[in-house]
Amino acid sequence: MQLTKAAHRIHGFGIVTTRGTLGLGNKRVVPNILSRLAVRYNNTKVVIPTSLQPKEAEIKDGPLVTRIGELSFSDYPENVRPDLWKLFVATVQRMESGSTWKPKKRMLHLILLNATSKEELDVAFRLTEQWRQRQLSIIPATTHLWAQACVRLKYPKPFIAMLMDRWKYRQMPAKQTLAYFIKFLGSYSAETYALAKESEGEESEALISKAHQLLDDAFRVFALYPYYEIEQDASAYGALIEACCMVNTEEAWRRALVVSEETLAADPPRITLEALKFLENRSNERGEPSMAKRYQELANRSDLEPVHKEDVNLDVDKDLLLATD
Repeated sequence: MQLTKAAHRIHGFGIVTTRGTLGLGNKRVVPNILSRLAVRYNNTKVVIPTSLQPKEAEIKDGPLVTRIGELSFSDYPENVRPDLWKLFVATVQRMESGSTWKPKKRMLHLILLNATSKEELDVAFRLTEQWRQRQLSIIPATTHLWAQACVRLKYPKPFIAMLMDRWKYRQMPAKQTLAYFIKFLGSYSAETYALAKESEGEESEALISKAHQLLDDAFRVFALYPYYEIEQDASAYGALIEACCMVNTEEAWRRALVVSEETLAADPPRITLEALKFLENRSNERGEPSMAKRYQELANRSDLEPVHKEDVNLDVDKDLLLATD
């Protein structure tokens, strides 16, 4: 199969993919000339590139004893596709074989790109834990792919767990990855609150509790910027304000005001035009025109600019994200 490198982007992240195609069930992974990587999913089968598939000699009957417990090629968890599970078991087996073989990060990328269930993300989480304990390489785009997978499946738990323990999981979040995830948490919290209003009794209470937790998680991620030696700049404060404004509750609005006043006290303010627009719109919705006018006037400052999307190269050698070699 003839392959030619071509530059593409994932939400502003520079990557390199190929002009060839990779099978994915009865669909294909294809390059997109409009600067995105188009990944198509099939809920029943994922076709792993030949070079990454476990060899027949590796697939053994019965359980395998590993550091993470007994694993079996044939005993795959519910909602995890067999081919993806076999890739996971074979990778763990190879890492523990004592050989010099080291899995390439595109193996982890492939699982993250193609995960179609929370259970498959749990498999990726177990692999990532072993991956980093063995100090196998990842890059900022790997961490962003993790964020995207958790957003796609509305399953923030694994990504938050990895971010909270830098020394165990050794993730490499870029500031735009953190901002992207903070906004998702706000959006997901708002969506959960809306569902709570349509529910009753214990179900409604559980959804409200979940919505509270999601917004709390947005603040926890914001607090992690210094932990990863990343500046809490305008994009960080802007993302947190947007997350709060998305949630239509008094508590969320109070939080939005506290955060905005904190950053507006700086000179120049560490806030984005997008966040000011959110504040203006929410003020109008609440019948507070004087506050809305204030945010509108602040947005007219000449030293405020829209958030710029920044590129993060896949790696310094521009390795292929997905490849058959």
